Amino acid sequence: MMSALRAPGYVARVRLFAKKRRDVSVARRKQARELRNWRLSAQRVTRTWNAWIAAEHNERPMRYHAYVMALAEEELAAAAVERMVRLGKVEQLRRA
Repeated sequence: MMSALRAPGYVARVRLFAKKRRDVSVARRKQARELRNWRLSAQRVTRTWNAWIAAEHNERPMRYHAYVMALAEEELAAAAVERMVRLGKVEQLRRA
């Protein structure tokens, strides 16, 4: 009964606004996740570097391999953040 008092397009506008807000929050969660992954991978690089430096002579090759793998993961995470930033700049230009 209440909907009869509203303008015909009222519900459609509210739904469009809610969907846009939900899309923004999904994008922000994705950004936060990408940044968190990058930060964690950078911390892993630091830990593996320290482990490699502190390793005994016979453990050094294994620790070096772990360090190189951590560097590769950090590079991938950094590339994901870079893509996210570039896409964000493109979206800002489209809105302008």
